[in-house]
Amino acid sequence: MIIPWLALWVTVYEARVRPKILLKNLLLFFSIYVFLGFILQIGFGVDGERGGTILGNTLPLISLCLVFVSCLSYNLKIIKLPLLSFCIIISFTSILMAATRKAFVGELIILFFFLLTIFKKLNFKSLIGLLFIFFLVYFSLSFVLENSVLGTRFTNLSEEAARYNTTDSFLLSLLGDRAYFYITGWELFVNNIWFGIGINNYMNVTDYPMPIHSEYMVQLTENGIIGTIIYACFLIAVFKSIKQHRQYTFHKLSIGWFICVLFISFTSWVYDMAQYYMIFGLILGLGYRNKNIRLL
Repeated sequence: MIIPWLALWVTVYEARVRPKILLKNLLLFFSIYVFLGFILQIGFGVDGERGGTILGNTLPLISLCLVFVSCLSYNLKIIKLPLLSFCIIISFTSILMAATRKAFVGELIILFFFLLTIFKKLNFKSLIGLLFIFFLVYFSLSFVLENSVLGTRFTNLSEEAARYNTTDSFLLSLLGDRAYFYITGWELFVNNIWFGIGINNYMNVTDYPMPIHSEYMVQLTENGIIGTIIYACFLIAVFKSIKQHRQYTFHKLSIGWFICVLFISFTSWVYDMAQYYMIFGLILGLGYRNKNIRLL
């Protein structure tokens, strides 16, 4: 639990003192991590059907950090289009390999906000570019969803919900098999309201073989109201830092990352992902350092 917060404060400091060097180092770190994680994956570690025995779902989730850093570096002219394309492609490939739905949607969110930074003004040239990207993305996604395990997992969402959602809640049905964690997590929360059952104790209390796949339910169930308030204050601090920043590129990309993490948190825990806190630290550090037009 100490490592994510240590990573946060180190990146906050480095972003305030040496932002350009930090961006280059993060880009190198995430590139090596995702590339080696992809080529070294063997077997089928997730459900025995997808992913790999080494990293499983962790690889595509961490690859989102690479996408964010590479998009920011491209807009700041630290890298060129070929390297940006490589980072996005290897991230998508790792997501397809693990068939991770939340990472797939999360990457689309980041890339959507990245496009907002590219097409600031809508003229004839940018309109043609947007139409080209729209049709490219549409046909690519259609092909992927119709011919991959990832697409099958999206279509099986309702079947999973019917199996795990024992309530009449329509919203829980949208979460598929993750509905189970919301139901059992809430039952534990109402009996341990203030301080929860303790971090990482869900499997010990329930004998379920997996931890809670929802950051929101992790906070409520394992940390109670007190822990949830502390975590909410952290998210509010990040949002305020983003809101105060006037640099258009950084502002839009940071909003994309923030929304991406909020979305992923519905079906995954993120409190122990030090890599995510590196990005949060980058956002907080740059937001504190530069509230004017210039970023680097």
